[in-house]
Amino acid sequence: MDFKSVKEFMCSELKPMGFMPISSKRILIKDGGFYLIVVEIQPVRKEAFLLNEGVKFLWTSDYGIVYDYADGRGRIIAKGSPLGAVFYDDPSANMRIEQMIKELKEQIVKYQELKNLDTFHFKIENRDDFTKHANPNFEQWDESLAIAKMFLGQVPQAKKILHTASDRNLIARKLLEHCDNIESFHNELVGIINNCREQMSLKFKTTLDPISAVWTF
Repeated sequence: MDFKSVKEFMCSELKPMGFMPISSKRILIKDGGFYLIVVEIQPVRKEAFLLNEGVKFLWTSDYGIVYDYADGRGRIIAKGSPLGAVFYDDPSANMRIEQMIKELKEQIVKYQELKNLDTFHFKIENRDDFTKHANPNFEQWDESLAIAKMFLGQVPQAKKILHTASDRNLIARKLLEHCDNIESFHNELVGIINNCREQMSLKFKTTLDPISAVWTF
């Protein structure tokens, strides 16, 4: 077992679920419309690998692969192994990988449920991930939370968050200008998402077609 064989195995497991490999097959993405589900196979020197997972929201000016949200720690841990990594010379490596794949697929199911607005709002409002812990008072300027509240008709709350976020975030500033009309807000958001999809398609030499809607309103 080596890093190349691990990448090939992960691709064979995830491609039937709609994942596309990018970055020399080290990263795989699944298109969720307004977000991507991301799986990253991270090498640990030439001895082992870590398995990371999370979500990238496409209302962003960052066209790289970043984790904007994770349901949990954002890493699938190989139980009983140092660092949670799988070491290639570990006699139990295959068993550990099977356990990790099972947990990864469970996480993917959770991420697919973000397409439901109520689920999205609940998950983002109650997030307990690295992004929140690394940014004190993040809920006060989390544009993802503001977007959910806007679609749920909680306009004053959405405006308040976007106003706070606009000091540091161009996207929040753009969306704030459209908060008085949900249709205008939706169209602006779709335009932002499609621009990100286009830029990422070019950067990673893949195809992310434009979307026409986020959630109904």
